[in-house]
Amino acid sequence: MRLSAKKPIEIGKVLVGRDIRICASIMGNDESEVLELINRANAADLIEIRLDGFNKINPAITKRVLRTAKIRSGYPIIATNRMEADGGSFPGSERDRIENLIAALEIADAIDIELRSQLELRDELIEKAKEKRIPTIVSYHNFERMPPKNELLQILDEEVQAGASIAKIAVMTKSLENILTVLDTTLLAKARVEIPVSIIAMGEIAKHARVITPIYGSDLIYAAVDEGRSTAPGQLTVQEVREALGILT
Repeated sequence: MRLSAKKPIEIGKVLVGRDIRICASIMGNDESEVLELINRANAADLIEIRLDGFNKINPAITKRVLRTAKIRSGYPIIATNRMEADGGSFPGSERDRIENLIAALEIADAIDIELRSQLELRDELIEKAKEKRIPTIVSYHNFERMPPKNELLQILDEEVQAGASIAKIAVMTKSLENILTVLDTTLLAKARVEIPVSIIAMGEIAKHARVITPIYGSDLIYAAVDEGRSTAPGQLTVQEVREALGILT
């Protein structure tokens, strides 16, 4: 039996933390490409829009694209503006990056901010999100190494302390032993925190873990709209995740 979160959270009209939810991660160069990709995410529960993928970005563009995407798709929208250290490509300053996420609060149903963001700016964004009652995903990504389990649990605690509505950890796995660490961490996380978690094993060796970690308690799966459009190593498509979960759960 899958372990659910003690305190599920609503993103738009989608409850995260009880049933497994699939989020299609969208990274397009401009508004038209973003809308085209969203049209191919027909089995997802939510959409993540990667603002750092835009060729040109400012707060006005951010609000326009998110508003159009939300109206035309009907999906709850998570806005992300990933910094380079966490696998992103935003070209501007840290202040500019956060200002686009502050603008996103007017439209998005949730935002994602990295745990290791500049502390004052991170806390400012989280506080503004709380004022607007917008859920915040506080995330940690490591594309270089697999931290030990005690370090992962410490990161989880830091995300909760930062004010996360959902705590996210994504780590690069290079062995089956690494994947076991991720699964064990996921189990421990459900006993450790009350909020929903998204814990992800990245890498080609961990493709199967994308659909197994939710059984151990990871509440939110990130997937690509189709092959060739993945935003992280080893990411499956929305349809592949949906089919696999249909067999496993």
